Amino acid sequence: MIGILFILTSLLQLICVAASIIGLPGNIISLIFPFLWWIGDKLTGFQFILILVLIITGEILEQFTSIMTGKKTGVNNKSLFFSFIGAIVLSILMSPILLGIGAIIGAFLGAYLGTYLYELYSTRDKQLATQRGFAALKGKFLGTIFKFSLGISSVVITTVSLFKNL
Repeated sequence: MIGILFILTSLLQLICVAASIIGLPGNIISLIFPFLWWIGDKLTGFQFILILVLIITGEILEQFTSIMTGKKTGVNNKSLFFSFIGAIVLSILMSPILLGIGAIIGAFLGAYLGTYLYELYSTRDKQLATQRGFAALKGKFLGTIFKFSLGISSVVITTVSLFKNL
C-alpha cells in the first residue's frame, strides 16, 4: 500500500514540476510532497535539504537567466515585467490548444510579445523591439530549461529515496 502512495505522490510531484514550464510555480508547489515525506520520516533531513536547494537554485537560475539575457540587449525592468505578464496571459489563453501544449507555446510566445510590444511602444524602433523580444524569449527558454531540469532532478531524488527506504 505504501508503494502505491509513493508512486502517486511522485506522479503528483512530476505534474507540479511540469506546470513550471508554463510559468506556474510548480517546482515550489512540488516541495509539498518531499516535505510531507520528511515529516513522516520517509526522507532524511539531508535528502529534503538537497531537494529544497535544487528547487531554490532552479528558481534563481530561471530569473537570473531571463534578466541577464535581456540586459545584454538593453531590456529594462518594465520590459521584463511585460515579458512575465505576456508569458502568463498567453499561456492561459493558449492552454486549450493541442491538449495543453498550447500553454507551453503561449508561455514562450508571450515572453517575446510582452517585451516586443513594450519596447515598440517605448522606443518606436521595430528592429530594436524585435531584438529585445528575442532576447526575452531566449532568456525565458533557457531559464525554463534550467528550472525544469532541476525540478525533474528533485522528483528523481524523492522517488529513488522513497523506494530505497521501502
